Amino acid sequence: MSITEFITRYFIEPVMSTQGYNIYNTLAYAFLFLVGIYLAGRLFKQMGMKIDEELFWSLVPFVFLGGVVRALSQYTFVNGEGLLPPSFWFFTPGIYILIAGFAIVSLGISRTLKKEQPSRVMYILGGTPAVIGLAYILVKAANYGEFLKVISISLIVGVLLFGVVFKFWQGLISKANTLIISGFILDTTTTTIATAYFGYAPEHVLTGLISSANPFLFLPFKLSLIIAALYYIEKDSSEGEKWIFKLGLLILGLPHGIHDSMQLLMGV
Repeated sequence: MSITEFITRYFIEPVMSTQGYNIYNTLAYAFLFLVGIYLAGRLFKQMGMKIDEELFWSLVPFVFLGGVVRALSQYTFVNGEGLLPPSFWFFTPGIYILIAGFAIVSLGISRTLKKEQPSRVMYILGGTPAVIGLAYILVKAANYGEFLKVISISLIVGVLLFGVVFKFWQGLISKANTLIISGFILDTTTTTIATAYFGYAPEHVLTGLISSANPFLFLPFKLSLIIAALYYIEKDSSEGEKWIFKLGLLILGLPHGIHDSMQLLMGV
């Protein structure tokens, strides 16, 4: 197999056909994601921005937007019509590049328009298209019953998990950590329920491997990893490192939870 054939089979075709991930593009995307998080930290510093909780929250609308855009594009791919066309820029890895570029441009605009509290401008720039996309999804919703089941189970899992965290690791209880953990709860619960009961095939290699044994093993496995990651971030990271790592975890969890749940809601 030539290099061109290898790249076509394992990188280009999965993107164009939305087949998901294989071991080769998974490893490549993981490496690029780590590089991207590192470069983002360097860029924020060069822009004179403090990497702190305010920056974290100002980027949350863009993370949410990424999940909404991914779901909208998947809807069009399946149904042949929709708000957004299937495109490289709306699937992995293009969606990460698109949203990151939009967020960086928005940061520049927000600092120019409102230097004291740029986060307010960021909420508008990132939140407005996300709300518009979410409204379209609600109009196209076809599976409210299944969606409500996922939300209900997510709430139960969340109550149980946060109860354990509060009892044994109270240092992890914060607004940011709650959002991060909630994103992964939504992601893992939706994936587990959709795989076990609705015939959905997991996109990710590790998810598929675990789900092939038992879909319900994926839930405790992934949530345990996230709790452990947050524990060590809180324990061993400097202030700037802590927030850039938390942003990375948020990006790995919340958009997937939104995409998976919205995809289930629209029946695609």
